[in-house]
Amino acid sequence: MGCAVETETFFQQITYPTYLNPYTTSNIVLFGDNINKVPRDLNEVGPTDRIYASDVRLFNRVNPIYDGSIPLFYNTQHTFASPLVGDEAVSIRPFRDLGEWTLQSSRYYPVTNQYNGTSATANAKIGAEKLQLFYKSEDNPFIATLTTNSLIGVNPILSTALSNNADTYTNRNLGVFETEPTTSLLDIFWETSTSGLISDLNNEVASGSLGPADFSQITFNLTEAMPKLTQVTNFFELVDANGNTINDASQVNMTNLTVVDGTAAPRNGDFTLIADVTAPNVRFAIQTNNKFYYGSDHATKESYTFTINCIANGVTNTLSFNGQLSNTTPFVYEDTIDVNATTNVITLAKIDNDSLVTKTYNTDLFSSLFTLPQPYSTTLPNIILDKTPNTSTLLLSFVSLNGSAIVSDQEKEMVVYLESKLTKFNGNVVELGQDETFTMSTFPLTSNKTLYRLNFNPKQVKDYDDDFNINGRPTYTFSFTLYDVIAGGGPGVIVEKLSNGNLTPASAPTLIKSGNNNLTFSFNVEFEV
Repeated sequence: MGCAVETETFFQQITYPTYLNPYTTSNIVLFGDNINKVPRDLNEVGPTDRIYASDVRLFNRVNPIYDGSIPLFYNTQHTFASPLVGDEAVSIRPFRDLGEWTLQSSRYYPVTNQYNGTSATANAKIGAEKLQLFYKSEDNPFIATLTTNSLIGVNPILSTALSNNADTYTNRNLGVFETEPTTSLLDIFWETSTSGLISDLNNEVASGSLGPADFSQITFNLTEAMPKLTQVTNFFELVDANGNTINDASQVNMTNLTVVDGTAAPRNGDFTLIADVTAPNVRFAIQTNNKFYYGSDHATKESYTFTINCIANGVTNTLSFNGQLSNTTPFVYEDTIDVNATTNVITLAKIDNDSLVTKTYNTDLFSSLFTLPQPYSTTLPNIILDKTPNTSTLLLSFVSLNGSAIVSDQEKEMVVYLESKLTKFNGNVVELGQDETFTMSTFPLTSNKTLYRLNFNPKQVKDYDDDFNINGRPTYTFSFTLYDVIAGGGPGVIVEKLSNGNLTPASAPTLIKSGNNNLTFSFNVEFEV
């Protein structure tokens, strides 16, 4: 430890992680206390001025430089020219005032040097996070432009060949300026317990950059159809400030997962941080503890921020990343155990006796009727109407659900939409609707599911068909669209298009196709009357 007194003058040191030198000028970043060490001249400025000068002269003590002949980035004790005049700050301005190029993303990778004592190679660390030319440029710091008497700082290396990324790089090393002495009328005392070489300081700075700065690439995939205890990310690990993977297996690198959604509500109970058994201290993933529902409020309620406490190489940091729940296409329910269950698709095949009591129905799995991507379409066998009473008869039925793995939520915000049309033998199309022949109804099942049923009046169908029964039978087409994520939807909500183009009920919820929130399928049928 040493102690000293300065009675007349004192110097101030300004340190920088990097600065750039376009030959006769250098540009340095002023941040923190350095802003006060190089004060701006405010005596003659206007209210809109953004560029300032400074009366302080600077003397470079440690110069981070690039030797292109070796090539090698390094820093060195600066040798002053004679006479000793120092460097002048000709302008001080915000970083973004340097030009439109400051808004562009950096093209420069960090550099790796390999030096054997006589020769060296410099190459870009391809894949690492790119370095901005100025330290903390995203904060729009002040940039001081200096006139210099010798080469100070480094110029980035930019390849003109688009494919040659290995020759596009830059570097950051310690640089030190000293201000010209300021006369003080006070006795100034200080003491210090440290001393050593600049190379030792560089090594300490380098080791600090080996701490956790970010995660490796994370792929997040969570849909509402997934069961609990599903792993929803790949295994990820920590990377340092240069984008290199940290392999510090001496301690657990990630702990204390916290999760909040877009409403700021805690969701810690829905997720768990799990370790990779092959690298339990280093590699981790996110696993679910619950099932999920994708509703109309998903943009906030099912948007998550994951925050993890990280430590590696003795350095701690708190890092975060985001994830979003995805929707699953609504579907027609299938009971594959009991293929004749009423929850499967049921279609009328025949009315075959005088009392109309005996009706023949076919029961099918949805996937056996429709095998191609949507919009699905199938043609039913001709339905025989031997008798035509004026009474409602079931034509077909099915169960519609959304994709949530939460059974109690599988009919939330659901809407079944129906359009009906008749195609004449001459190709002309007649729009039908609830007000003509066909209508929808629902029936609650004991399994807490809703059965959607399309009903018709056989006599009206017969009379309608007879009007066109000259050169051939008309074809009826019933097109269904199943919607989920519809505000105002729910169990048993049906919207039908009338023959005049209007929708019923008049208070029907707004139907918007968004992503995979809809499934369309249609039945074509002819009636033999």
